[in-house]
Amino acid sequence: MNKGKFYLRKLLHLSLLITVFLPPLIGYFNTKLVLLILTFIALLVEFLRRKTPTFNDFFLKLLGTMLKDKEKNGLSGATYMLLSITTVAILWDKTTFEFVVFVSVLVDGITPIIAGLLREPPSGKDLAHFITFTTLAIIISIISYHPIPLYIKILSGLTIGVMEFADFYPDDNVWAPLSGALVMHFLLYLSL
Repeated sequence: MNKGKFYLRKLLHLSLLITVFLPPLIGYFNTKLVLLILTFIALLVEFLRRKTPTFNDFFLKLLGTMLKDKEKNGLSGATYMLLSITTVAILWDKTTFEFVVFVSVLVDGITPIIAGLLREPPSGKDLAHFITFTTLAIIISIISYHPIPLYIKILSGLTIGVMEFADFYPDDNVWAPLSGALVMHFLLYLSL
């Protein structure tokens, strides 16, 4: 994937940040409905890619140059991220959702851009990616407006960074938001 497509991919990824701003505009319940609809559409597209060769050809012509190799025959990172943030929205409160999505999506989108400005974007995860991602996650956690104790925001941001780097099956976009929300929820529960 060339540098231009790489950055376009990350900018499209950053478009998921709009979900953080939905709760104040349309309410948290309606945000969950929007996320469920978007997730349904994403899963429908993935299903059609598998079952309709013509649709898959069209999809790959349109977006194939921005997909990683594993995404061309599997689910896209955006679908995994939608599944994850929708699950976070359904399972946890609005504050947890907003914080975790804000950190996960923002940092996942800007880390490679920052790394790419300093050097060529890596083709995979490396130590520099991990350090950049985790440092940004912690910084964004500290400066975020969310009414959560600072140590909980930092530990949740650190968890998101570690899970992004670990890249467990099936995709880091599943585990980073979910694990960040789980750690945050657990620590908030312990602090009561």
